[in-house]
Amino acid sequence: MGIIKVDLLGLGMMAALKDSLELIRDHYREEVDLAHLPADDPVVYSALQKADTWECFRSRAARRWRACRA
Repeated sequence: MGIIKVDLLGLGMMAALKDSLELIRDHYREEVDLAHLPADDPVVYSALQKADTWECFRSRAARRWRACRA
């Protein structure tokens, strides 16, 4: 499934997360339990190692991209 970035400080983000989980359930017929996402997903680590994180973090800071490649 990939990686998910969650900003717990924003109520808008919480609403978007709830809506996203409902869309996943309705579209893919899968229930996602955020409390039980795997911490060692090889696909996620591969994306981080390649610095393929633009959509994950929406970061434009080159230093952050280089840090992911280290």
